[in-house]
Amino acid sequence: MARRLPPLTTLPAFDAAARHLSFTKAAAELNVTHGAISRAVRHLEDGLGVRLFDRGTRSVELTAEGLAYAAEVGAALDRISVATMATAASRSSGVLNVSTSDGFAGRWLVPRLHRFHRPTPISTCASQRPECSPTSSGMESTSRSAMAKAITTT
Repeated sequence: MARRLPPLTTLPAFDAAARHLSFTKAAAELNVTHGAISRAVRHLEDGLGVRLFDRGTRSVELTAEGLAYAAEVGAALDRISVATMATAASRSSGVLNVSTSDGFAGRWLVPRLHRFHRPTPISTCASQRPECSPTSSGMESTSRSAMAKAITTT
């Protein structure tokens, strides 16, 4: 049997509006307009056939149905967030890819690379450039100009 779901794009708008009890604050959180939040919530209410908010002149309050729905939607979005982070973390390779011009790499990036290297040891150097010759502890023996070219990738 197919799932009966509301328009999924409306749920973050509803969740933010329910947490803040303000369409304006929800809009700021999601970087959209107040009108976008209002339309998303109205679309959700129309789809459910239930009023989720009591709208005042300058305020909104959750209805009893809205309060119950907000608790469930918030928990579901939290679970989706946790699952997304766990899935993304399992694919994390620990590789930082940098793409920049030779000039920026040589004049700005390379002189500062040691600051990144201290807390985050570089164990390999992957490059499409032959000038990058990794050593046992990373790139410390590579010359500055070769390193600048090696950092530059496609």
